[in-house]
Order: sequence, then structure tokens, then C-alpha cells
Amino acid sequence: PPADVDILVIADIDVEVNHSPTAKIAAIAPRIIVALGRPSANTLLGTDAPISALRGTFHLRNGTKVRPTFHPAYLLRTPTAKREVWEDLQAVVRQMGRALPTRGA
Repeated sequence: PPADVDILVIADIDVEVNHSPTAKIAAIAPRIIVALGRPSANTLLGTDAPISALRGTFHLRNGTKVRPTFHPAYLLRTPTAKREVWEDLQAVVRQMGRALPTRGA
């Protein structure tokens, strides 16, 4: 596995193929996981909640912070949700102690 991984993005395909990407997560040991979409978020968090209820906050999974957000396919159907995803990603960057990019940079 790569060294010094800060973020691991888990999408639906990871959940469908691996059912539970626990071994992958353990091998990589990321500081934060971004879960794209309801299936991946629910699998990681062991719940059956709508993504709209999960996104917007950090959750813990075996000591690793998980930030659920909308799946990119949803954003194609609902472009107005892009702002919420951008807010989630900004929260991840802040959680890592990094500066947010400035507009136009």
C-alpha cells in the first residue's frame, strides 16, 4: 500500500466488488474516508440511512473518520447538490489541517 495516505475515497463499485472493503481500509490506514453515495456510506457505517441524513458530518468507523457525500452520478442528475458536496470536501480538507484553495487559484 502507498505510504502516508490521508484520504481514501470509497464508491459503490468498491462495495459491490468487496462487499466490505475492510481489508483494503486496514492495509491503507487512511486518516479520512470519503464515502460516495448511500451504498458505500451505509456499508462502511453499518446503517441503512439515506445519504441526505448521513452527509454533512463526520462519522467514526473503527477509529477512522468517514465523511459521506453524494455520489457523482447523483450530481449529474441534480446539479444543485454540487454545493453540498463542495462543503463536504472543504470540511475534509479543513479536518486534515490544510488550507482551502482560493478562488481562481
